[in-house]
Amino acid sequence: MVIPLEGRKRWLFALSLGLPLLGYLVLGGKEFAASHFAARPDLTSLERAVRLSPGNADYRHRLGRYFAFVASDPQSATANFQVATALNPHAARYWFDLASAQQVAGNQKEIGRFPSNVGCRRLRLQRAFEGVSLPR
Repeated sequence: MVIPLEGRKRWLFALSLGLPLLGYLVLGGKEFAASHFAARPDLTSLERAVRLSPGNADYRHRLGRYFAFVASDPQSATANFQVATALNPHAARYWFDLASAQQVAGNQKEIGRFPSNVGCRRLRLQRAFEGVSLPR
């Protein structure tokens, strides 16, 4: 059975298939580009990845690690680690890196200001924070 699509019906059918496909390709391409940029270890690529996918905690964590270890900027590292822990509070490495960056920045008092929804992680993080000794 052949259903003829002539004139206006043909265009409506093409648009009904094309628009969702175009939206999917744009969103998928955006995530692919963010992933591609996040794999590069330079500052501009990491910032592009964060700009393309601001809800991705891993990209914020990578940017924070760049600031902590390459750029030696503990304030920027702390800001990015705080965003990463807000986006994904269940990743322990984000919390430990946040505590390390705050210790390097000299913000030992900030450890008690972690959100209360962390629960027993706060106590574990405080103990880990107290046990970390960095060379001066």
